[in-house]
Amino acid sequence: MMALLRNPTSSALSGVLARALCGPLALLAMAPACSDGGGGGPIAVHQGPHDNAENERVSVDEAALVADIEGDAVRVEVPVASVSGAPASGNLTVRLIGVDGKNEVARTTLPYDVPGAGTHAFSATLKLPKALERQDELVEHSVRIDDGKEGGVMLTSSLWRLVPKYQVELEGPARIEAGTPVRYRLRASDPITRQPLARQALDIEIEENGERRLESVTTDDLGVAVVTLNAAESGAVTLTARTRAHGTSAEVSAEPTIEPPGKRLLLTTDKPIYQPGQRVHLRALGLWRKDRTPLAKQDVVFEIKDGKGNKVFKRTSKTDAYGVAATEFRIGSIVNEGTYTASVTSGDVSMQKTFEVFRYALPKFDVSVKPERPWYRPAEEILATIDARYFFGKRVSGGKVRVEAFTLDIGETVFQQLMGELDADGHHQIAVTLPSSLVGQAIQQGNAVAGLRVTVIDGAGQEVQKTVTFPVAQGSARLTVVPEGT
Repeated sequence: MMALLRNPTSSALSGVLARALCGPLALLAMAPACSDGGGGGPIAVHQGPHDNAENERVSVDEAALVADIEGDAVRVEVPVASVSGAPASGNLTVRLIGVDGKNEVARTTLPYDVPGAGTHAFSATLKLPKALERQDELVEHSVRIDDGKEGGVMLTSSLWRLVPKYQVELEGPARIEAGTPVRYRLRASDPITRQPLARQALDIEIEENGERRLESVTTDDLGVAVVTLNAAESGAVTLTARTRAHGTSAEVSAEPTIEPPGKRLLLTTDKPIYQPGQRVHLRALGLWRKDRTPLAKQDVVFEIKDGKGNKVFKRTSKTDAYGVAATEFRIGSIVNEGTYTASVTSGDVSMQKTFEVFRYALPKFDVSVKPERPWYRPAEEILATIDARYFFGKRVSGGKVRVEAFTLDIGETVFQQLMGELDADGHHQIAVTLPSSLVGQAIQQGNAVAGLRVTVIDGAGQEVQKTVTFPVAQGSARLTVVPEGT
């Protein structure tokens, strides 16, 4: 059994995946071919007699050998076929031996009577020294089949390979808020083929604060079952899932941490960029994480650090009945420019937000770029309208227009450039044909991204740039699959 911790995308969504692989695959790993580094190639090592699947009369299909555990007995199904297709009968000896090939645990004689062509299965039962509890105990034994003749049938196969394997997985969050119901997903499957085990009974033991309770669930057609945990108090809790199949048992457990109900804070500013001398308006919203109700009448502390990490502002406030607190900070006329960091803290929970402080010149006029459609297909023509006007209302007539059409993949690739001029009403229309082959991006659900960068220069030489992007897709419909939350 091994437990894995899945890396969370956020602390609130951290998840745990525990898997009972029901057998140490590491113990079964084939020893790799070795080399002494002298270029002589791998060294092959063989122990015990060589396998031979047939004699002059019959053959045994080694790949189709299967076994099952029934209490303290092993039932082995041996597929036998006549070599010539004629009827054949005789005896095979089936042994249960130690993994070292030396210690014989049990043996039985398996008579066979093959009526003619085709493969026919014959069953042999061997007594185990003790009942097996876990699948990893299968590696301690091998099954050997022989006909007792020199050069005749001699096959040896690990009991682990012959008995069907299964695994149980337990998936769910690693951290839970007290009083919040959380669902854990159990999966039963074949670890080799990944095929689900449907209608598999599972026993769930939940231990919390020294008390234990049991639940029983059954997997559906997809090998999945769901159990709900609703821990009332903070602390540790242990979930253990158990099941039995093919005469052995499997167990997997997880220990999520139960945390007291926490807070959530949101901090916003009125702008992303400020100039020296302007005022920064800060507002914080606090909610209780459990039920999303306002964090009312709670103390919060606002702080701001300048671009060099110096603390330039600190103020304590109290949230109102809606969980909102606000304050403002006036930036000095001579300050360290750069990225400022604002934070709000309530108890042990804090939230940060950054904003920029530097001197800038506001644009003298506004430029808008409006493509005819919100998305396009490869090789289609983009029709777009460019409008420019001063902020006091006058249109930018006769302005020069420069257009760069580009695509985004690893970087930005400009595939067409256009030059033009605004008419008397400050308008200009453009037509650009997209490339026939574009690179889709995972962040865009497989769609490609194209864009237009438009630069307008008025008669006074003032320059304003505007960029718009849009998706480029193969089809008009997109299917998005969203997993059920836990």
